[in-house]
Amino acid sequence: KCFSKAVSISKKAVYYFNLGNAYFYNGWCDEAQKAYAKAIYYEPNNLDYRYSLAYLYFKNNEFDKSKKEVEAILSVSKGYMGAQILCALLYNQNKEYSKAKLLLEKFLETNNENEFLLISLAKTYSYLQMYSKSEQLLDKLIKKSPENSDYLSEITEIYIAEKEYDKALSVVEGIIKLNKN
Repeated sequence: KCFSKAVSISKKAVYYFNLGNAYFYNGWCDEAQKAYAKAIYYEPNNLDYRYSLAYLYFKNNEFDKSKKEVEAILSVSKGYMGAQILCALLYNQNKEYSKAKLLLEKFLETNNENEFLLISLAKTYSYLQMYSKSEQLLDKLIKKSPENSDYLSEITEIYIAEKEYDKALSVVEGIIKLNKN
């Protein structure tokens, strides 16, 4: 409500961007898309606004729209890491796992604490059946965020793929305990 009121008073792009974020985190993707588009309208050169729209499209399985936004960002700033990660995820969607791996590993040396990069690379390694590398990254993520069910679910899939069913069961039991609390 506060962002909506601020937007009605001022046409500043940042208000639309923040409104878009609020909508996105509440699962109101159509509203988020409109708010991000307005933010971009008022500040077309703001790559963060464009990245948020690209990410929203990706999460909504609108891969062509996401790709268009990613390409727009990278045409201005080749080093924009979020757009590069989304580009790699788009490669994964097209089953171009080796391309995704190369792109993500390029950033790992200088950004080895970025959780989005780490989980994206872990999933890519998993697609390539490089389970030990995937497991190493997931272990690092789980140490940072031991209650993150996405990370725990991902490592469970690795254990199952490696036929380490006892480990998988242990993680699943841990997830169940977390969800009870």
